[in-house]
Amino acid sequence: MSLLRTLRIPQLRAATRPAYAACMSSLPGSALPGSGEKTGVAYEEEQPADSMDFLSELDDVPPRAPESAYPSSYATNPVSATKDMMPVPRTREAYSLYVSSTNNNNILTFTRPDGGPICTVSSGMVGFKNKNRANPEAAHAAAMRIFARIAQEAEVKGRGNMVLEVKFRGFAKGREAVYKALLGAEGDSVRPLVNRLTDMTPIKIGGTRAKKARRT
Repeated sequence: MSLLRTLRIPQLRAATRPAYAACMSSLPGSALPGSGEKTGVAYEEEQPADSMDFLSELDDVPPRAPESAYPSSYATNPVSATKDMMPVPRTREAYSLYVSSTNNNNILTFTRPDGGPICTVSSGMVGFKNKNRANPEAAHAAAMRIFARIAQEAEVKGRGNMVLEVKFRGFAKGREAVYKALLGAEGDSVRPLVNRLTDMTPIKIGGTRAKKARRT
């Protein structure tokens, strides 16, 4: 628009008319308006009176697209619409199985999502006494009993409505026995429910001051 502010519209038309005439005369079958000269093809009489008339319509307002080119204010976001159509994921209750293995015993506890115990089985409860309670055989027998209780709870609640997190504590021999039982054929009814394995064994880093050495 700076050019239009510098030159008036009539002056701009007069400056561009010779170039327009030269361009039109170079085309085959064309002639200047009003000259009466015609070449091979008949000249069409319906020529614009002035090709520069469109300049009179220009003003300081920038060009604007039609209203149909802009999205309407009430248009639905396709991303939001897709999220609304997605089904709501089903929440499943998270049960826990605590496996505590020490040098003296193996204790397995099956708990509800709120932490309340459902069943507790130890090596002593399956027939092992004294030092035999820490054996891998005792841990395996205790795992078989607790697995049966977990399978029973899954049948009541529905296998699609619960998951199981196994939490180990301690590095005794019974820990590995329970883990192998879970991976073996004995754990086929429980293994599909497991979604996480957690090691809760506390590790001493620094710790408290050691006890004073005994005098001899």
